[in-house]
Amino acid sequence: MKIGIIGDIHGNLSALEAVIEDAETHGVDSYDCLGDIVGYGPEPSQCIDQLQHLEIRGFVQGNFDHVSSESFELPGFGPGAAQTIEWTRRQLTESNKSFLRELPLVQNFGDITLVHASLDKPTIWEYVLDEPKARNAFKHLTTQMCFYGHTHVPLTITQSREKNSRRKIIFEKYKEFILEDGERYLVNPGSVGQPRDGDPRASYIIYDDCDQVVQFRRIDYDIEKTQKKMRALGFFDFHAKRLEKGA
Repeated sequence: MKIGIIGDIHGNLSALEAVIEDAETHGVDSYDCLGDIVGYGPEPSQCIDQLQHLEIRGFVQGNFDHVSSESFELPGFGPGAAQTIEWTRRQLTESNKSFLRELPLVQNFGDITLVHASLDKPTIWEYVLDEPKARNAFKHLTTQMCFYGHTHVPLTITQSREKNSRRKIIFEKYKEFILEDGERYLVNPGSVGQPRDGDPRASYIIYDDCDQVVQFRRIDYDIEKTQKKMRALGFFDFHAKRLEKGA
């Protein structure tokens, strides 16, 4: 079965639709969603509706899904992010909020784990970008591979098959790779709706669980269309500029 691994959509419907179109062209059967469906972008409820019409195998909750579905104060968020969250809360229906609120933090499917941020502290929303954070995540990994998001940067972190307490950790950017017996993986598909690796194209993964192939894909979409919608709201200009830079 081919599974589309998507995450960090952040209310960007144009990017999501482009990814779905590409995935269907390449024979994707179902999807796993790594969270942060909403936040930053101008179409949060529309993105939720789009995903609910897809064949989704697994969902996990992201930090923006969490805060946007509740009504508590927003400590730790800058003024710009807090403003977009408050706006997002007003756009979501009670059904949308209930859906986001009930998403699990971690899901397992056979030898695959899904989480938004880090496995060792899924409610703290840490960024897994360095070796110490990767080692902590691997300590809590009970399957061969974990798909995670949150950083908006496509990345594969491999833990070698060596049987010692300091198994080698390798950071690599792949276009495609095949899973190897004995090795374990933390794999980030990057962001559908707000890439931050210098490439503005939407990013996602196709995982072929029969051939054990992981393929990273980058997809062009109508960035200007999304930017116009964001700027029409009057307070999204900073986040709109980021889209064209992939930053």
